[in-house]
Amino acid sequence: MTFEKNEFNIMIMMRLAEGLLITLVKEIDNRNIKAITTLEKILKGIFQELHIITGCNMVMFKPR
Repeated sequence: MTFEKNEFNIMIMMRLAEGLLITLVKEIDNRNIKAITTLEKILKGIFQELHIITGCNMVMFKPR
């Protein structure tokens, strides 16, 4: 699969991940452990799928 065919799907997945990250921050503030672990698993799966779809092996952000 090429990137062009999956561009729309990638954009939707990124918006979904963005919303889930915002929800994760809210749940961290509420200290809801079950919701945090559930969101963590979902986000990990989304980012793994994005990595597979794009076939990108480079790191966008490197720690200092």
